[in-house]
Amino acid sequence: MSKVRKDFIYWFADIGLEERPSVGGKGASLGELMRANIAIPDGFVVTTAAFREFIKEPNEQLGIVSLIEKLDPDDIGRVTGVTSDIRRHIDKIPIPRIIQEAITAAYLELVNTGDTPVAVRSSATSEDSEDASFAGLQDTYLWVKGTEDIINGFAVAGQVSIAPSPSVIDCV
Repeated sequence: MSKVRKDFIYWFADIGLEERPSVGGKGASLGELMRANIAIPDGFVVTTAAFREFIKEPNEQLGIVSLIEKLDPDDIGRVTGVTSDIRRHIDKIPIPRIIQEAITAAYLELVNTGDTPVAVRSSATSEDSEDASFAGLQDTYLWVKGTEDIINGFAVAGQVSIAPSPSVIDCV
């Protein structure tokens, strides 16, 4: 097993609003709730560093960033078509082993057994900012059990927050 990358996982207890660019709005808010001693279940965030690692190969193959930068945001049909093609391509690629190892290690530390259900949610970096809100637009998976399903949740949700008990998601 390779060395687990510490920059791929941040625990709620160690983050706040200043980490929003790395953990997203939901992740940062969960960290702030913990800092305020509000009772929420422990959890962790799979960071943008992990997502950048995950997206590196498809970006090299498709030029994803370039495709997106060239889009006219007013051309909804073209935006929908291009982003759907990108997602279909990403859905087919395996998650790099180094990311799988980081997620597995954090999940097993969190739950002590692979049989405890958690919520897997995406946490956009510009979510709930002063200029934008993405409420209800991100992926959510409740009652996810086991490392394989957690890793699959990451692949589908992109950058995700993971917390035991789906009810924590209702707190944010």
